[in-house]
Amino acid sequence: MLETLGWTDEFASSFERYAEAGLVPGRVLVEEKQAFIVRTQAQEGLARLAGRMLHRAADERNFPTVGDWVALQAHQGGLTIQAVLPRKTAFVRSDPSRATTTQVLAANFDTVWIFAALTSELSARRVEHFLTVAWNSGAQPVVVLTKADLDEATDERIAEVESVAIGCPLHVTSAVTGDGVDDLRQHLDGDRTAVILGSSGVGKSTLINVLLGEDRIATQATRADDVGRHTTTHRELVMLPDGGMLIDTPGLREIAVWDIGGTDTLYADIKNLMAQCRFSNCKHQTEPGCAIKAAIESGELDENHMKSYKKMLREMAFLARRRKYQPGVAWRRGNKRLSQRAQERKLGIDQGWET
Repeated sequence: MLETLGWTDEFASSFERYAEAGLVPGRVLVEEKQAFIVRTQAQEGLARLAGRMLHRAADERNFPTVGDWVALQAHQGGLTIQAVLPRKTAFVRSDPSRATTTQVLAANFDTVWIFAALTSELSARRVEHFLTVAWNSGAQPVVVLTKADLDEATDERIAEVESVAIGCPLHVTSAVTGDGVDDLRQHLDGDRTAVILGSSGVGKSTLINVLLGEDRIATQATRADDVGRHTTTHRELVMLPDGGMLIDTPGLREIAVWDIGGTDTLYADIKNLMAQCRFSNCKHQTEPGCAIKAAIESGELDENHMKSYKKMLREMAFLARRRKYQPGVAWRRGNKRLSQRAQERKLGIDQGWET
Protein backbone atom coordinates (compact mmCIF):
# COMPACT_ATOMS: atom_id res chain seq x y z
CA MET A 1 0.00 0.00 0.00
CA LEU A 2 2.71 2.50 0.97
CA GLU A 3 4.61 1.68 -2.23
CA THR A 4 1.65 2.84 -4.34
CA LEU A 5 1.94 6.18 -2.52
CA GLY A 6 5.57 6.56 -3.55
CA TRP A 7 7.25 5.03 -0.48
CA THR A 8 10.89 4.16 -1.23
CA ASP A 9 13.87 2.61 0.55
CA GLU A 10 15.24 6.12 1.16
CA PHE A 11 12.11 7.16 3.04
CA ALA A 12 12.10 3.86 4.94
CA SER A 13 15.68 4.49 6.06
CA SER A 14 14.81 8.00 7.25
CA PHE A 15 11.85 6.62 9.18
CA GLU A 16 13.70 3.94 11.17
CA ARG A 17 14.21 6.04 14.31
CA TYR A 18 10.54 7.03 14.34
CA ALA A 19 9.46 3.40 13.93
CA GLU A 20 11.46 2.58 17.06
CA ALA A 21 9.37 5.18 18.89
CA GLY A 22 6.14 3.47 17.81
CA LEU A 23 5.15 6.02 15.15
CA VAL A 24 3.69 5.14 11.73
CA PRO A 25 4.48 6.67 8.32
CA GLY A 26 1.88 8.49 6.24
CA ARG A 27 1.71 10.80 3.24
CA VAL A 28 -0.03 14.16 3.27
CA LEU A 29 -2.86 14.21 0.71
CA VAL A 30 -4.51 17.54 1.52
CA GLU A 31 -3.35 20.64 3.38
CA GLU A 32 -5.66 23.46 4.42
CA LYS A 33 -5.02 25.92 7.26
CA GLN A 34 -2.73 23.60 9.26
CA ALA A 35 -5.22 20.74 9.01
CA PHE A 36 -4.05 17.74 7.03
CA ILE A 37 -5.58 14.66 5.50
CA VAL A 38 -3.03 11.84 5.52
CA ARG A 39 -2.97 8.27 4.30
CA THR A 40 -1.17 5.48 6.15
CA GLN A 41 -0.93 1.74 5.60
CA ALA A 42 -4.12 1.24 7.62
CA GLN A 43 -6.26 4.34 7.18
CA GLU A 44 -6.93 7.78 5.74
CA GLY A 45 -7.83 10.50 8.20
CA LEU A 46 -7.44 13.97 9.62
CA ALA A 47 -4.16 14.86 11.31
CA ARG A 48 -3.03 17.83 13.36
CA LEU A 49 0.43 19.16 14.12
CA ALA A 50 1.98 18.21 17.44
CA GLY A 51 2.34 21.17 19.77
CA ARG A 52 6.11 20.90 19.85
CA MET A 53 6.25 21.27 16.04
CA LEU A 54 4.30 24.52 16.23
CA HIS A 55 6.61 25.92 18.89
CA ARG A 56 9.98 24.62 17.67
CA ALA A 57 9.72 25.15 13.93
CA ALA A 58 12.06 28.02 13.01
CA ASP A 59 10.46 28.50 9.60
CA GLU A 60 7.22 27.52 7.84
CA ARG A 61 9.36 25.39 5.55
CA ASN A 62 9.59 22.93 8.44
CA PHE A 63 5.80 22.43 8.49
CA PRO A 64 4.22 19.60 6.45
CA THR A 65 2.88 20.24 2.98
CA VAL A 66 1.12 18.17 0.33
CA GLY A 67 3.27 15.24 -0.76
CA ASP A 68 5.30 15.13 2.45
CA TRP A 69 5.98 11.87 4.26
CA VAL A 70 5.36 12.35 7.98
CA ALA A 71 5.77 10.42 11.22
CA LEU A 72 2.39 10.00 12.89
CA GLN A 73 1.21 9.10 16.35
CA ALA A 74 -2.15 7.34 16.34
CA HIS A 75 -4.35 7.82 19.39
CA GLN A 76 -8.02 7.71 20.32
CA GLY A 77 -8.60 11.30 19.22
CA GLY A 78 -7.08 10.79 15.76
CA LEU A 79 -3.61 11.32 14.29
CA THR A 80 -0.86 13.74 15.31
CA ILE A 81 2.06 14.71 13.06
CA GLN A 82 5.27 14.46 15.08
CA ALA A 83 7.88 14.98 12.33
CA VAL A 84 8.41 15.53 8.61
CA LEU A 85 10.79 13.20 6.78
CA PRO A 86 13.56 14.74 4.62
CA ARG A 87 12.23 15.82 1.22
CA LYS A 88 13.75 14.61 -2.04
CA THR A 89 12.24 17.52 -3.98
CA ALA A 90 10.26 20.63 -3.05
CA PHE A 91 8.51 23.49 -4.77
CA VAL A 92 9.19 26.71 -2.86
CA ARG A 93 7.97 30.26 -3.44
CA SER A 94 8.10 33.47 -1.46
CA ASP A 95 4.86 34.15 0.40
CA PRO A 96 3.14 37.06 -1.44
CA SER A 97 1.32 38.08 1.75
CA ARG A 98 4.38 38.10 4.00
CA ALA A 99 7.17 39.88 2.15
CA THR A 100 10.10 37.44 1.84
CA THR A 101 8.80 34.55 3.96
CA THR A 102 8.94 31.30 2.01
CA GLN A 103 6.27 28.65 1.49
CA VAL A 104 6.72 25.03 0.51
CA LEU A 105 3.81 24.33 -1.81
CA ALA A 106 4.48 20.67 -2.60
CA ALA A 107 7.07 18.01 -1.85
CA ASN A 108 8.44 14.64 -2.98
CA PHE A 109 7.39 14.77 -6.60
CA ASP A 110 9.28 13.28 -9.55
CA THR A 111 8.17 15.61 -12.34
CA VAL A 112 6.74 19.11 -12.69
CA TRP A 113 4.02 19.50 -15.31
CA ILE A 114 3.92 23.08 -16.57
CA PHE A 115 0.59 23.84 -18.22
CA ALA A 116 0.03 26.50 -20.87
CA ALA A 117 -2.95 26.89 -23.19
CA LEU A 118 -2.54 27.35 -26.94
CA THR A 119 -4.66 30.51 -26.95
CA SER A 120 -4.10 34.22 -27.46
CA GLU A 121 -2.93 34.46 -23.82
CA LEU A 122 0.01 32.11 -24.39
CA SER A 123 3.27 33.57 -23.04
CA ALA A 124 6.54 31.78 -23.71
CA ARG A 125 8.21 34.03 -21.12
CA ARG A 126 5.74 32.87 -18.47
CA VAL A 127 6.54 29.26 -19.38
CA GLU A 128 10.24 30.12 -19.13
CA HIS A 129 9.69 31.52 -15.64
CA PHE A 130 7.85 28.36 -14.55
CA LEU A 131 10.70 26.29 -15.98
CA THR A 132 13.22 28.08 -13.79
CA VAL A 133 11.14 27.29 -10.71
CA ALA A 134 10.69 23.69 -11.86
CA TRP A 135 14.39 23.02 -12.44
CA ASN A 136 15.16 24.55 -9.07
CA SER A 137 12.79 22.10 -7.33
CA GLY A 138 15.07 19.18 -8.18
CA ALA A 139 12.54 17.42 -10.42
CA GLN A 140 12.23 16.99 -14.19
CA PRO A 141 10.00 19.60 -15.89
CA VAL A 142 7.46 18.53 -18.52
CA VAL A 143 5.69 21.19 -20.61
CA VAL A 144 2.02 20.43 -21.31
CA LEU A 145 0.35 22.53 -23.99
CA THR A 146 -3.45 22.29 -23.72
CA LYS A 147 -6.48 23.13 -25.87
CA ALA A 148 -4.85 21.82 -29.04
CA ASP A 149 -8.33 21.38 -30.53
CA LEU A 150 -8.87 25.17 -30.79
CA ASP A 151 -8.28 27.10 -34.00
CA GLU A 152 -5.84 29.30 -32.09
CA ALA A 153 -3.51 26.32 -31.53
CA THR A 154 -1.13 27.13 -34.37
CA ASP A 155 2.24 25.57 -35.15
CA GLU A 156 3.80 29.01 -34.59
CA ARG A 157 2.60 29.07 -30.98
CA ILE A 158 3.89 25.57 -30.36
CA ALA A 159 7.26 26.50 -31.86
CA GLU A 160 7.43 29.58 -29.63
CA VAL A 161 7.20 27.42 -26.50
CA GLU A 162 9.58 24.81 -27.92
CA SER A 163 12.22 27.55 -28.22
CA VAL A 164 12.29 28.04 -24.41
CA ALA A 165 11.53 24.45 -23.30
CA ILE A 166 15.20 23.51 -23.30
CA GLY A 167 16.05 20.05 -21.99
CA CYS A 168 12.53 18.90 -21.17
CA PRO A 169 9.73 16.90 -22.84
CA LEU A 170 6.86 18.82 -24.45
CA HIS A 171 3.38 17.39 -25.05
CA VAL A 172 0.57 18.93 -27.10
CA THR A 173 -2.76 17.82 -25.61
CA SER A 174 -6.52 18.21 -25.85
CA ALA A 175 -8.95 17.18 -23.14
CA VAL A 176 -11.72 17.30 -25.76
CA THR A 177 -10.19 14.88 -28.28
CA GLY A 178 -7.88 13.03 -25.88
CA ASP A 179 -4.83 13.76 -28.02
CA GLY A 180 -1.55 13.56 -26.11
CA VAL A 181 -3.13 12.37 -22.85
CA ASP A 182 -1.71 8.83 -23.01
CA ASP A 183 1.77 10.27 -23.59
CA LEU A 184 1.52 12.05 -20.24
CA ARG A 185 0.81 8.81 -18.37
CA GLN A 186 4.32 7.49 -19.05
CA HIS A 187 5.71 10.14 -16.69
CA LEU A 188 3.74 8.52 -13.83
CA ASP A 189 4.91 4.92 -14.37
CA GLY A 190 6.25 3.24 -11.24
CA ASP A 191 3.92 5.07 -8.84
CA ARG A 192 5.57 8.41 -9.55
CA THR A 193 4.22 11.80 -8.54
CA ALA A 194 3.82 14.90 -10.70
CA VAL A 195 3.08 18.41 -9.44
CA ILE A 196 1.00 20.66 -11.68
CA LEU A 197 1.81 24.32 -12.25
CA GLY A 198 0.24 26.91 -14.49
CA SER A 199 -1.91 30.01 -14.55
CA SER A 200 -5.68 29.87 -14.12
CA GLY A 201 -7.85 28.85 -17.03
CA VAL A 202 -5.24 26.85 -18.94
CA GLY A 203 -7.10 23.54 -18.55
CA LYS A 204 -5.28 21.92 -15.63
CA SER A 205 -8.39 20.71 -13.80
CA THR A 206 -10.05 19.52 -17.01
CA LEU A 207 -7.05 17.39 -17.97
CA ILE A 208 -6.79 15.98 -14.43
CA ASN A 209 -10.41 14.85 -14.72
CA VAL A 210 -9.57 13.09 -18.00
CA LEU A 211 -6.72 11.24 -16.29
CA LEU A 212 -8.99 10.38 -13.36
CA GLY A 213 -11.77 9.17 -15.62
CA GLU A 214 -14.31 11.24 -13.67
CA ASP A 215 -15.25 14.87 -13.00
CA ARG A 216 -13.77 15.05 -9.51
CA ILE A 217 -11.94 18.40 -9.83
CA ALA A 218 -14.16 21.49 -10.24
CA THR A 219 -13.75 23.38 -13.51
CA GLN A 220 -14.98 26.73 -14.76
CA ALA A 221 -15.05 28.28 -18.20
CA THR A 222 -12.68 31.14 -18.92
CA ARG A 223 -14.07 34.65 -19.34
CA ALA A 224 -14.60 36.21 -22.73
CA ASP A 225 -11.18 37.92 -22.48
CA ASP A 226 -9.58 34.46 -22.11
CA VAL A 227 -8.58 35.14 -18.50
CA GLY A 228 -9.22 32.10 -16.35
CA ARG A 229 -10.77 31.83 -12.92
CA HIS A 230 -9.19 29.92 -10.05
CA THR A 231 -10.94 26.57 -9.64
CA THR A 232 -8.59 24.88 -7.17
CA THR A 233 -8.83 26.33 -3.65
CA HIS A 234 -6.41 24.05 -1.80
CA ARG A 235 -3.42 21.87 -2.58
CA GLU A 236 -4.23 18.20 -2.96
CA LEU A 237 -2.52 14.96 -3.90
CA VAL A 238 -4.77 12.91 -6.18
CA MET A 239 -4.25 9.19 -6.81
CA LEU A 240 -4.98 8.05 -10.36
CA PRO A 241 -6.80 4.77 -11.04
CA ASP A 242 -4.04 3.50 -13.36
CA GLY A 243 -1.28 4.33 -10.88
CA GLY A 244 0.70 7.45 -10.17
CA MET A 245 -0.26 10.64 -8.36
CA LEU A 246 -0.83 14.29 -9.20
CA ILE A 247 -0.43 17.26 -6.87
CA ASP A 248 -2.85 19.99 -7.86
CA THR A 249 -2.05 23.52 -6.70
CA PRO A 250 -4.12 26.71 -6.85
CA GLY A 251 -3.48 28.73 -9.99
CA LEU A 252 -0.39 30.84 -9.42
CA ARG A 253 -0.35 34.30 -10.99
CA GLU A 254 2.94 35.36 -9.36
CA ILE A 255 5.97 33.25 -8.57
CA ALA A 256 9.13 34.65 -7.04
CA VAL A 257 12.04 32.24 -7.35
CA TRP A 258 13.64 31.94 -3.93
CA ASP A 259 16.87 30.32 -5.04
CA ILE A 260 18.46 31.10 -8.39
CA GLY A 261 20.05 27.68 -8.87
CA GLY A 262 17.43 26.67 -11.45
CA THR A 263 18.87 29.13 -13.96
CA ASP A 264 21.94 26.94 -14.45
CA THR A 265 19.96 24.70 -16.79
CA LEU A 266 17.50 27.12 -18.36
CA TYR A 267 20.06 29.85 -19.05
CA ALA A 268 23.12 27.71 -19.73
CA ASP A 269 23.45 29.24 -23.22
CA ILE A 270 23.65 32.75 -21.77
CA LYS A 271 26.18 31.76 -19.13
CA ASN A 272 28.38 30.10 -21.74
CA LEU A 273 28.34 33.29 -23.82
CA MET A 274 29.09 35.44 -20.77
CA ALA A 275 32.29 33.45 -20.24
CA GLN A 276 33.41 34.53 -23.74
CA CYS A 277 33.15 38.29 -23.07
CA ARG A 278 36.43 40.21 -23.28
CA PHE A 279 36.02 41.65 -19.80
CA SER A 280 35.12 39.52 -16.79
CA ASN A 281 33.00 42.36 -15.33
CA CYS A 282 31.15 43.02 -18.59
CA LYS A 283 27.68 44.54 -18.07
CA HIS A 284 26.60 43.51 -21.59
CA GLN A 285 25.59 47.07 -22.47
CA THR A 286 28.24 49.18 -24.26
CA GLU A 287 31.46 47.29 -23.53
CA PRO A 288 33.64 46.22 -26.50
CA GLY A 289 34.08 42.51 -27.06
CA CYS A 290 30.75 41.58 -25.48
CA ALA A 291 29.78 38.08 -26.60
CA ILE A 292 26.17 38.60 -25.47
CA LYS A 293 25.66 41.66 -27.71
CA ALA A 294 27.33 39.91 -30.63
CA ALA A 295 25.12 36.82 -30.22
CA ILE A 296 21.95 38.96 -30.16
CA GLU A 297 23.03 40.89 -33.26
CA SER A 298 23.82 37.68 -35.16
CA GLY A 299 20.55 36.02 -34.14
CA GLU A 300 22.30 33.30 -32.14
CA LEU A 301 20.67 34.54 -28.92
CA ASP A 302 17.04 35.63 -28.61
CA GLU A 303 16.95 39.12 -27.08
CA ASN A 304 13.74 38.27 -25.19
CA HIS A 305 15.52 35.30 -23.63
CA MET A 306 18.20 37.65 -22.39
CA LYS A 307 15.62 40.10 -21.05
CA SER A 308 13.98 37.26 -19.16
CA TYR A 309 17.31 36.37 -17.56
CA LYS A 310 17.92 39.98 -16.52
CA LYS A 311 14.44 40.22 -15.05
CA MET A 312 15.05 37.05 -13.05
CA LEU A 313 18.29 38.40 -11.61
CA ARG A 314 16.68 41.72 -10.69
CA GLU A 315 13.91 39.85 -8.90
CA MET A 316 16.39 37.78 -6.93
CA ALA A 317 18.46 40.84 -6.01
CA PHE A 318 15.33 42.64 -4.88
CA LEU A 319 14.24 39.74 -2.67
CA ALA A 320 17.70 39.38 -1.17
CA ARG A 321 17.91 43.05 -0.28
CA ARG A 322 14.35 43.25 0.97
CA ARG A 323 15.02 40.37 3.33
CA LYS A 324 17.78 42.51 4.86
CA TYR A 325 15.62 45.60 5.18
CA GLN A 326 12.48 45.30 7.34
CA PRO A 327 10.95 42.14 5.86
CA GLY A 328 7.18 42.14 5.99
CA VAL A 329 6.88 45.95 6.11
CA ALA A 330 5.24 47.81 3.23
CA TRP A 331 7.52 50.62 2.16
CA ARG A 332 5.97 54.09 1.89
CA ARG A 333 6.98 57.65 1.14
CA GLY A 334 4.48 59.75 3.07
CA ASN A 335 1.12 58.09 2.45
CA LYS A 336 2.13 56.60 -0.89
CA ARG A 337 3.10 52.94 -1.15
CA LEU A 338 6.32 52.55 -3.10
CA SER A 339 6.27 50.37 -6.20
CA GLN A 340 8.68 47.45 -6.52
CA ARG A 341 10.74 49.48 -9.02
CA ALA A 342 10.92 52.42 -6.59
CA GLN A 343 12.01 50.04 -3.84
CA GLU A 344 14.68 48.62 -6.16
CA ARG A 345 16.03 52.14 -6.75
CA LYS A 346 15.97 52.87 -3.01
CA LEU A 347 17.93 49.69 -2.33
CA GLY A 348 20.45 50.52 -5.05
CA ILE A 349 19.65 47.72 -7.49
CA ASP A 350 21.12 48.23 -10.95
CA GLN A 351 18.24 48.90 -13.36
CA GLY A 352 20.06 47.57 -16.40
CA TRP A 353 22.04 44.56 -15.25
CA GLU A 354 22.57 42.63 -12.03
CA THR A 355 25.54 40.32 -11.55
